[in-house]
Amino acid sequence: MEISPLTRQPTPEAFTPKIAELYAALFKGDYNGEDKSEGFWTEFFLLKPDRQRLQVLFNEIPPADVLLLEGRTRELFGNAVVFVKEGQGLALSHALDTLTIFFSCLLSKRYPHPSSDIISIVAGLDQIDAVFTNFVSVLDTIVRSGRSLAVRHQAVNVLLAVTAGAYRTTLLTYMIQRDLFPALMKFVQDSDTPGHVLKPFTLLGLLANYNKFEFQNPYQLRLNDFVNEPTIQKIIRCIGYTCQALRLDYIDVQDDAPEGWTLANTLNLIGLGLMIRGPKPEKKTQYDEETAKRLFSQLPGGSAAILLATYDFAHANKLFCFNLVSLSEERSNLKDLTHINTLLDHVVNLLALSLSAGEAFLPSPAAYDDLFYKIVESGEVLARFKEKYMLQNRKSNSIDTLINVSTHYNQLLTDGGASAKKRPSYLTTYQVTEVIKQGYESLSIQATEGLDNWDAFREADERTLLKQMARTTVEDVRSMTEQGV
Repeated sequence: MEISPLTRQPTPEAFTPKIAELYAALFKGDYNGEDKSEGFWTEFFLLKPDRQRLQVLFNEIPPADVLLLEGRTRELFGNAVVFVKEGQGLALSHALDTLTIFFSCLLSKRYPHPSSDIISIVAGLDQIDAVFTNFVSVLDTIVRSGRSLAVRHQAVNVLLAVTAGAYRTTLLTYMIQRDLFPALMKFVQDSDTPGHVLKPFTLLGLLANYNKFEFQNPYQLRLNDFVNEPTIQKIIRCIGYTCQALRLDYIDVQDDAPEGWTLANTLNLIGLGLMIRGPKPEKKTQYDEETAKRLFSQLPGGSAAILLATYDFAHANKLFCFNLVSLSEERSNLKDLTHINTLLDHVVNLLALSLSAGEAFLPSPAAYDDLFYKIVESGEVLARFKEKYMLQNRKSNSIDTLINVSTHYNQLLTDGGASAKKRPSYLTTYQVTEVIKQGYESLSIQATEGLDNWDAFREADERTLLKQMARTTVEDVRSMTEQGV
């Protein structure tokens, strides 16, 4: 009987995933300057990336050694772009995920010369223009019209990783020049959940803040000119859900709100809890003081980065502001909302300030007259508003000022305070406007203290604060991309 050429191989103590072997072959072996074969890269991107292993591998390489491996990093980046541009099926998705990990890890390291060193890692000074322009163009196309929302969202993740990692370098100029605004807004428009809006809108905030005090940032102009109302409303809902989630993170650590009344709680207090059948509600974890402090110090989460973009959109776009304050609430009763009293006081005081000093900042005299017209028209509504939200119990608002203005003009409209029978049965808008203009001389507005003067907001005066906000947002985005949130 002939001896079989097959030999039994010993069973390894632990199986190593194939993708881990490819990672090791790429970065842990002796680099002799030779490129990997086409078959290597085909297999590399057909396998699902192991985020944790690749992050550990990149994080263990010191910045100086990364520069020595620039041949490998350029090769990885170049082939990933090829598969993103031409790949089909899983290869495209895997290449995008790999690029996100690549940029989030390598660009977050501290290099002696950040701009030139990062350029060397990615493509080299002689090739960076062609390579990175093509790279940004490919991602722009995918975000705008990729084959699925999931793939388009992955492309947004790559752009976020690049933007946060290269924020203080010249590499970001390629994304400024490309103008990604239309593609990102198209993605927001096509998105089917508020969660998909968070990252593209956060990305817009970072791009719009890049050196905006040093040159005319084109993304600021884009925010100013944007008028697609359904898309704006999608963004606002995303902001609302994100802020709710951020608040719940604090409540999960320590809920200091009094427990609401329920029949079950009352019966339990008097020993009759057995009358209410059903599972007992889970008790929330109670943390000790030191643990609570530590958990609070880690909040808010990375999604708070959306606040920078929210500020920029509100500062640049009046239509966004209008929708932000007028978008219908899912419920009509607002009394239970957090800090609703503060919000109501601000709204009332803003109207009072506009009545007393609006000529200085409202767009036109006609707008000033129209404000008075609306106040006069809303006299009964203001009275009900005061009663419903108990504004009379707080001296921090000027609701009485608004009601007094309405009363003053209603008296003028009744012909000098005479009986309502003398009032004409119908007054035209023109007649009411004329009465309002005549009533300015006899009107005395006494607003809450502090509303008798105002200073115009100038963004340049807050340059230090806004730059600090941008730096904090960059760190939040880096955390989001590293964790794969």
